[in-house]
Amino acid sequence: KKKKKAKQTVSFTNFTAGELSPRLDGRTDVGKYFNGFKTLENMVVHPHGAATRRPGTKFVHEVKDSSAKTRLIPFEFSTTQTYIMEFGNQYIRFYKDQGIITESDKTITAITKANPGVVTISSHGFSNGDHVIISSVGGMTEVNGKTFKVANKTTNTFELQNVDGVNVNTSSFTTYTSGGVANRIYEIASPYNTADLFEIKFAQSADIMYIVHPSHAIRKLSRTGHTSWTLSAVSITGSPSPALNTGTGKFPSCVTFFEQRLVFAGTNDNPQTLFFSKSAELENFTTGTNATDAMVYSIASNKVNAIRYLSAQRSLLVGTVGGEFVVSASGTTSPITPTNIQIQRQSSYGSANVDAVQIENVTMFLQRAKRKIRELTYNLNIDQYQATDLTLLAEHITEGGINEIFFFF
Repeated sequence: KKKKKAKQTVSFTNFTAGELSPRLDGRTDVGKYFNGFKTLENMVVHPHGAATRRPGTKFVHEVKDSSAKTRLIPFEFSTTQTYIMEFGNQYIRFYKDQGIITESDKTITAITKANPGVVTISSHGFSNGDHVIISSVGGMTEVNGKTFKVANKTTNTFELQNVDGVNVNTSSFTTYTSGGVANRIYEIASPYNTADLFEIKFAQSADIMYIVHPSHAIRKLSRTGHTSWTLSAVSITGSPSPALNTGTGKFPSCVTFFEQRLVFAGTNDNPQTLFFSKSAELENFTTGTNATDAMVYSIASNKVNAIRYLSAQRSLLVGTVGGEFVVSASGTTSPITPTNIQIQRQSSYGSANVDAVQIENVTMFLQRAKRKIRELTYNLNIDQYQATDLTLLAEHITEGGINEIFFFF
């Protein structure tokens, strides 16, 4: 009689290792082997060890042009006043409280049954190409809750098109009876084309955000109300050398705040140079030797490797194409000044042209090949920063490359 083989039941107590690389198949000697998955999709691993299905998403509104790439950038005045900004081809839109921000009501007095349908609003003030949301219409309810593009406008009327620019035929719709409003989607103009969007970097303080791109002058985005945003060019004072923000090749590619200073870095003409504003005077770059004066500092290196990100932690972390550096004062607790600033290389992995993300006391950055995510953190034992590879056990996940990193909390 053939004997049955004994079966072994293995207990999996937690899944904190996440999804593991196929290259680890059979590696039972690796400590995380029994805490990982072969495949983990649409799931969230909790710190306690369990894994649950990820939460769903909610459709809020279609972007202005779904055929073109757009980028979402957060604007956080406080934990209770937050916005999401939709950066597209030469425009910015704004979202708040799970909805897109619109302008005030314009009262509708008539909508025709025609191809295209024509809406009547006395002195509406809309322009051709504007996007409006129609709601609360009596009778012709087919138009309620939908977004339309304004076409062939007159002082009191405009034709309806869908967001793709196709005429909306209202001939078979229910007859309009009364009421209804149209709200124009609020947006402002910007200088950034579609190709520029993923090279934008930004730093925010309260109601002001500084935005940089190596092909554009520095911009300042200011908010005074939900539908009151201004994107203006920044005119810095002082004459730092090398020149900053004065023309092509002199626009910075990175920005952050550090010790009450506004810091720019990485112009095309001077890719390894950092520009520090005067203390508490964010747009004043008058250099000198006083403790509060502005500073210009270039990284001394055998190779010219462009600065890719700035991250303000206990020190100022600088990621370049060729390595990671830390900017600090010569004294461990002193603020940096023109006479005590120093910069030291920490590692030589190199960074992609993607802004780093700060999570608690660490900086997450993308290595220059866009495959590895590294965690830059201070190690007291060796008295310097280390950049641990977080994708070491799951390198297959990032095989297609990473374009942007963002952290939700």
